Order: sequence, then C-alpha cells, then structure tokens
Amino acid sequence: MKLQFQVFSTIALVASGGTFEFLDNLDQLESSSTGETSRDASYICQQYSFEETVNTSKVFGGLGGEEFTDVKQVRYGVPLNKVILYSGERLDGISLIAEPVSDPFSLLHHGGKGGREQIFNLETGEFINKFTVQTGRKDGGDRIRYIKLDTNRNRSFEGGTRAKDDFGLHQVDAPPGFMMTGCHGRAKDEIDALGAVFVKVSDHICKSSKKT
Repeated sequence: MKLQFQVFSTIALVASGGTFEFLDNLDQLESSSTGETSRDASYICQQYSFEETVNTSKVFGGLGGEEFTDVKQVRYGVPLNKVILYSGERLDGISLIAEPVSDPFSLLHHGGKGGREQIFNLETGEFINKFTVQTGRKDGGDRIRYIKLDTNRNRSFEGGTRAKDDFGLHQVDAPPGFMMTGCHGRAKDEIDALGAVFVKVSDHICKSSKKT
C-alpha cells in the first residue's frame, strides 16, 4: 500500500472560484530556511474542481436525528490520526481527529457519547480505505448498530454489535487515490444514519503562486 500512497501524492490548496491546486512532481519540492515552499519553473499545478477532490458514499440508515455532513470541514490531503467510537448495542457516536489539534476542524464529532469509548490511533502514513456499517431497527426506525473501518495497513477497528446475519450490512471501498476523513448522515443521541466522506490522498502542499 505504500506504493499506492506515493502514486496518489497530490494535495489540494483552497483557492477562489471553487477550484483547488494540486502538485504532481512532489520530489522536486524544496523548503527554504524561511519555511516557504519553492519549486522550479517546470512545476505545473493542476486545477481540480471541488467534485474531483471530495467523494461521498451513500448514506445508510434511518431518518431520525438531525442531518449532518463533514464535506465542508474535511481538509484535503490530511489523514486522520485518531478515531473514537462510542457504542454498545448500537453506535452512539463517532469522533474523527486529525492534526494539528489547534485547527478548528481537527475534531469532528457526531452523535452522543454513551456506551463504551474505544480509541483507535492510526500510524503515520496509515489511512482509512474501507467503510462498513450495519443497520438495525430501534423504536420503529433504522439506526446504525455496527461499524467497521479498515486501513491501508490491513488493520481494522469496529464498534457496536454486528448481527448474526448480513442483513442491513453495507460496505464501501474508498475510490482509488482517496481516503476517508469524514462522515455524513443523521444523528442525535445515537447515529441514525451514516455515510463516508472521502478526500484525495496526498502528502505535500502545492503553494499558490498568486499574490495576495
């Protein structure tokens, strides 16, 4: 999976007009003593639309709770370093944490904090590339009873209670070159419905050449 991470080494820079800049020739990046990133004249930053940098899965579950989405909060090219699941018989809540913790969007939380708290730390270069949930009935509606997240390092972590059969089980693989860093769905005290938000995998920033 290391090769895959290098192949899709492109990163977004938020710009005006709804487009993002990505740099493909990452090995030529140099950092000056002032911390500024320089590049030689052969560098070409490619323009990508918002739709090309973010990908969302279908939402699975019921119609309870309130709608939420991390689409505008996820940071392009920044993987998660920690996931916290709160669960018991069902999935109560989920927290997605990235560095730096000082960033206002570094912590994304949805749902409640009931049940058992499980903390999963991701390693450097590790990211979530598979998302699995199972729905179940509660008080006349569907809710998320089980979640499993797989990474590019062949590790997985899960929360909630999986049924004995596969009814209501849904699995989504990240598109090639993308990783999961956010969610969208419906929640209140528990997670009623859940889908994944994927962003491009990358590890270097392409500085904008535009003067401000």
